[in-house]
Amino acid sequence: MTRRILTIAISIALAAGCKPKTKATEPGEPAGPGKNVEDAVEDETDEAAPPSEDEATGNKKVVMIIACKNFRDEELSEPRKALESAGAEVTVASTSREGCKGMMGMQITPDTMVGDLDADEFDAAVFVGGTGSAALYDDGDVLEFAKAADTEGLVIGAICLAPGILARAGILKGLKATSYDSPAARKAFEEGGATWTGEKVTVDGVVVTANGPEAASEFGAKLVELIEK
Repeated sequence: MTRRILTIAISIALAAGCKPKTKATEPGEPAGPGKNVEDAVEDETDEAAPPSEDEATGNKKVVMIIACKNFRDEELSEPRKALESAGAEVTVASTSREGCKGMMGMQITPDTMVGDLDADEFDAAVFVGGTGSAALYDDGDVLEFAKAADTEGLVIGAICLAPGILARAGILKGLKATSYDSPAARKAFEEGGATWTGEKVTVDGVVVTANGPEAASEFGAKLVELIEK
């Protein structure tokens, strides 16, 4: 009897020793026997999450170019506010590093000179209007930068009289655009092969133009929309 009990005990022990071991779970496999909950949660959090709105709009770099005398204040401030609210980093450039003054009294010291800009460092270039912007129609540095911005595929914006700069640089050839209705702007459009729409805001590809200070907010919103694409 004792021998029989001993034999049964040995058989049970051998059966337990031969039981298959649980297969180790490879990283990334669903949690199961032999894998704890913490590992499963860690695997799930390792998956790339879609970018948040801030990540999508942030880290963009925009340069806003103003005439050093008689730029239009709200055509700088309102689009700049929209861009910065969306997370963009804004640089203000002009043809002088001296203090610049707007038509409505705004005073600002530009961050840099237009001649020192590199288009490939930015995602967008915005040309601010005002009566002073017509003086930039023949400025070599401004025209060269506008051409470089176009070559690099930047989002390009211009408002009020400033779309004439784009026309003079050849950027608006074959495009629809708008501007403040002035003889100088109309002439620049005609010579540059652009179609003048007379609209408040016009978007053609990655180029957005607007006709004056009343359109500054909508202009800023369109810039943000284009940069986020």
